[in-house]
Amino acid sequence: MSDQPADPPDDTQARRGPALTRRHVVAAGVVAGGSGWVQSLSASAEANAMNRPIPPTPEAVEAAFAPDALMAHVLAYDGFGIHRSGTKGDAATADWMAHWLGANGFEVSFQSFDVPHFEPVDVAIEIGGTRVEGFPQWPVTPTRGVPVVAPLTRVTTDTRHRRLDGQIAVIEFPYGRPSAFLTATYCEPILAALAAGAAGLIGVTTGPTGELIALNAPPKADPFPAPVMMIAPKDAGPVLAAAASGAQGRLVLEGEGPRPAPARNVIGRLIRPGAPTVVVTTPQSGWFHCAAERGPGIAIWRALAVWAAARQDMSFIFASTSGHELENTGAHAFIAEAAPPPDAVRLWLHLGAGFGARDFHEPAPRTLYPLPSADPQRYLAGTPTLVPMLKSVFAGQPGLESVYTATPEGTAGELAEVVRAGYAPTFGAFGGHRFHHAREDRADKTSPEILGPLGRAFRAAMEAALAEG
Repeated sequence: MSDQPADPPDDTQARRGPALTRRHVVAAGVVAGGSGWVQSLSASAEANAMNRPIPPTPEAVEAAFAPDALMAHVLAYDGFGIHRSGTKGDAATADWMAHWLGANGFEVSFQSFDVPHFEPVDVAIEIGGTRVEGFPQWPVTPTRGVPVVAPLTRVTTDTRHRRLDGQIAVIEFPYGRPSAFLTATYCEPILAALAAGAAGLIGVTTGPTGELIALNAPPKADPFPAPVMMIAPKDAGPVLAAAASGAQGRLVLEGEGPRPAPARNVIGRLIRPGAPTVVVTTPQSGWFHCAAERGPGIAIWRALAVWAAARQDMSFIFASTSGHELENTGAHAFIAEAAPPPDAVRLWLHLGAGFGARDFHEPAPRTLYPLPSADPQRYLAGTPTLVPMLKSVFAGQPGLESVYTATPEGTAGELAEVVRAGYAPTFGAFGGHRFHHAREDRADKTSPEILGPLGRAFRAAMEAALAEG
């Protein structure tokens, strides 16, 4: 590529994006440093909320939408660690979200449900002296102390119908930004290989970063008949070579579980008798840190809670849901058991995945140079009456400026669940950025400069939608 930088940046820094600065953390009243800085950041933000008058002043509402204030929420969320449903990080996030709502005058409750939990300890394929680490595909079938030792074989569209008894199947998926196991691209070849007798299966999740990509899974599916794991394309060379030659490998998938584990939705209610009800939702869980997948939605949700506390003409229900990576389990539970019926909701906003992530130049496969702008692989959808207003409010925001009519088939994630349940007017955003479902999705994959305009736009859209009566 003739116009690429003469001195390309260090690959690690290119993948990670610009370093986070002291300014981003000082915005929350704390300097990053030491093991307790995230807790201190969270405590500082909560203390500021507790010290605000209820309802908040106009100045406090403006401060909640400041770019650095939004970024501080992303940093705190990232700092809780792994956010898989039912983990300590997910539980800590639920407490943190609940505390914020309570500090802003909401009456807070939790909605509990069980999720299938597995804590990976040793997940790898070993070929001779080479070890390639992987990640289990849910529903997990562990090896339970008996590794699968068998020849590896490549499965392609031309060979997928042959018998695979006593072999470890290796499938290299096509390039994309994968998200869910139930997508035909992934589930059909995996299930076909297992039905053909494969003793184990290794999937190569090919995407823009070269990193491993976890796939969302159904929460109540029966375990696979054999262990299934995913590996990163950047590590797949030895595995693909072994599959081509039929070399023997040793597949290990060990960990704690699978077992049921409790997860919690957080529900905050700010009820003003006789006032119309507005619902604002966002997912809180995901496979890894999920900082740019979940963080922008969580940050804007928290800012909007301050805005809602300042409005006296509406009742509000704010919910953050767990179980996202298990086919929206928490959203199902909230809609079925805790949300008002559609005819009792004036407006529903859903803040979904990855709509505020950083974009990257991609001059060559697995070569990424960070940009200050937002990844345009993001979508904004609304029920018909809202579409003209949304086009006006989000004009100039790449990807979001083309507003789609919200249908169950034309939306994704929890927003599809909301639309399917008949709520209208409804709008929301979702996306799939380059590090979507990757371990490397950390806070540096977004920025205050991306979050600020988004926060202002969602607030303006809410105000416009409510003003339309």
